[in-house]
Amino acid sequence: MSNIPKLFEYQPEEPITIPVLVGEKLVLRPCVAADLPAVMAYRTDPANSQYIGNVDDKERVQQIVAQHSSPWRLESGRWNGIIMCEKSVNAASVSELDWQQTKLVVSNESTVDSTLHLYGDLVGEIVFRIDDWENQRAEIGYRLSPKYTGNGYCTEAVKLLVSYLFKHFELHKVIARCDPRNIASYRVMEKVGMVREAHFHQHFLVRGEWTDQLDYSVIRENWRY
Repeated sequence: MSNIPKLFEYQPEEPITIPVLVGEKLVLRPCVAADLPAVMAYRTDPANSQYIGNVDDKERVQQIVAQHSSPWRLESGRWNGIIMCEKSVNAASVSELDWQQTKLVVSNESTVDSTLHLYGDLVGEIVFRIDDWENQRAEIGYRLSPKYTGNGYCTEAVKLLVSYLFKHFELHKVIARCDPRNIASYRVMEKVGMVREAHFHQHFLVRGEWTDQLDYSVIRENWRY
């Protein structure tokens, strides 16, 4: 058995097909152009960006949706996204294999209208980037529409994505960061078993205000999902 992590089997610029990940409440699927209005609604909401950063304008959201719709690449620092959707009533009898097969159709804009009925409402997005290639470390982040808070969606999305990253790329460590005032965000990190490693004071200047940052992490051998 090789001791070389699967991460190193990829070239950083190599395109990777975005998976479909199935949970109890959610399906994580590739982003498509038809998702723009839903993503626009929460990303241009000042309250949703309060502890994250600057409010995105229309042009920036279009860029984000376009990047999330493109294949993943493992270049250090490049954010790769996947959409969080509720499971629809149409999904009740769909097997995980069938979900995996739908990714080929969902990625095809010409047939997206005939496949999106398999998915419920778009509730948010979750992203990752390679933070340090040589040290096999990735960072994750997530955004949830305020209409869908309190349902455990971010917690499930983090479990699904981090499990995929550990299994398919054999990363050593996954980290997440947030403003300490964003209590809901760091509670998600704690619920999935991440450990707080640092509290940086006055670390970022956001909208004219110096803000703190919390750093959380989990290593693969401690991941229990």
